Amino acid sequence: MVGVDPGGRVRLPPPARRALGAETGSVIARAAARGAVLVVQESGDGAGVQVAVDGRGRMSLQEWWRRACAGGACAVATRAGTGEAVGDAAGEGALVVLAPTGVLDGLADVLVGERW
Repeated sequence: MVGVDPGGRVRLPPPARRALGAETGSVIARAAARGAVLVVQESGDGAGVQVAVDGRGRMSLQEWWRRACAGGACAVATRAGTGEAVGDAAGEGALVVLAPTGVLDGLADVLVGERW
């Protein structure tokens, strides 16, 4: 879990910074929304808008997404890229997924038997 600061920035944890290549300095990544979930990938020709991630892992969030994190926190998941090409397919790139904690409410309810 990470918090959203009053300036609308989130500070990514070290694994997320490594996945995006922001361990040693600022990088430009690409962010695309999938519902209330924000998917951030290494910069390239992919979909989404460019976002800056500074050397401390801070990334500014758009106003609509800050409102989705009304409680001021979001969950972060990271997938490291393979970086290797297999046959004709390029290796999978690293990505970071940010989700408002409210997105997890429905899943938690199903897991504890509150909803069917």
